[in-house]
Amino acid sequence: ADAKTLRLPIEETPIVPWEEDLSKWVKVEYAENGDVTETFQAAIDAAAERGATTVYLPKTRGKGKGEYQLSGPIRVHGSINRIIGMNNLVKVEKTSKFNRDKAVFTFENLKDDTFVIERFFQIGGWDRPNVLAFENKTDATIVVRNANLTIPTKAKQPGGTWFFEDVSPGRHRPLAIGKGERVFARQFNPESPKPTMVHVNGGTFWCLGFKTEGRATHVMAENRAKVEILGGVSYQSWSKQKIDPPMFIFDNCQASFTLGFYSSRQPFSTYVKET
Repeated sequence: ADAKTLRLPIEETPIVPWEEDLSKWVKVEYAENGDVTETFQAAIDAAAERGATTVYLPKTRGKGKGEYQLSGPIRVHGSINRIIGMNNLVKVEKTSKFNRDKAVFTFENLKDDTFVIERFFQIGGWDRPNVLAFENKTDATIVVRNANLTIPTKAKQPGGTWFFEDVSPGRHRPLAIGKGERVFARQFNPESPKPTMVHVNGGTFWCLGFKTEGRATHVMAENRAKVEILGGVSYQSWSKQKIDPPMFIFDNCQASFTLGFYSSRQPFSTYVKET
């Protein structure tokens, strides 16, 4: 093979201008018990009703109040084009409203072409392996920025486009990319004790800055997928990981990557398995 990358088309992260009219900012009211499911949905509904664009969570961490909690899914719709987490922690509670593969945030009937959700210290909790962070039911492009996710990021969405900037995705299941779907990631930090970190099934994954932790497979790509990783470090820092899968698994696809390796305890035995 030629000693060059795939040189996939690169797209810059779409810019959604900040809303300068503060009357179009809507605050999520804090609940005394911490569960803001109803007030969060009410803020979104109120924003959509009056044509507001920005919903935000006031800063609570370090202010004498606890973390935000969600006991049910949130439907994001209408005129909103940005949710700002203000570096808060949002914990997903164990309730029957979060059945398997039910998303915390579902995007529906958005008026704008691009939606941004950003600045969350954490979304999830450590024991919710079957709750997705996001589901996109629109044609809008979704931008996730400055966020730490401890639940699975998203299901595969054929034909959709996502941008991730400075994001650590959930470790329970891989970031799933479907047929025709495109994901552009910059400073992407997946960590996993066992599940594959990124699974590209017929789509495209382009990444600038790919930092990992864990001995799990970093990327599995198949069905004519295209993968290009430009720079980063594979960091096997965790001890007592008995698994030793290939770092990359490529099956009937195209891929190129350039990154460094750092293994303080257990390096991979196989870097690439190709079919």
